[in-house]
Amino acid sequence: MVIPRFSIGRDAVELLAARILDRDIGDHDGHWSSYLDRQIVSDRRRRHSRTLESPRKFVVLGPYRYVRNPMIIGVLFILVGEALLLHSALIAAWMVVFFLLNAIYFPAIEEKDLEHRFGNPYREYMKNVRRWIPRLSPWIET
Repeated sequence: MVIPRFSIGRDAVELLAARILDRDIGDHDGHWSSYLDRQIVSDRRRRHSRTLESPRKFVVLGPYRYVRNPMIIGVLFILVGEALLLHSALIAAWMVVFFLLNAIYFPAIEEKDLEHRFGNPYREYMKNVRRWIPRLSPWIET
């Protein structure tokens, strides 16, 4: 069985491999799967304990160097594509509602919070990187 690792994630691939090993090798006491289950849980705990902390420094990487909300823009493009492909006025209407909700939420809540947390570095970022329309060249912090 071949499953692209990127399609279901590392943890799921390891867990699936353990289940297959248990079945194919005949290790019915669950040795491989229980070992990998413990490893995956332990790895998740280590990762989450680090990622749940609030960032202390403002860092701009990847698509955020071009536009402030690349994920929302991606969702909007998907909705436009679906609306056109399926000739769906309902999806087009949802796209407009989705955009308007985000156009209200980001400046009113998220950007104010980021400005409060990071101060001048975030204000500089807001001056140089637009919210919805990507830059032609990446922004580099000075």
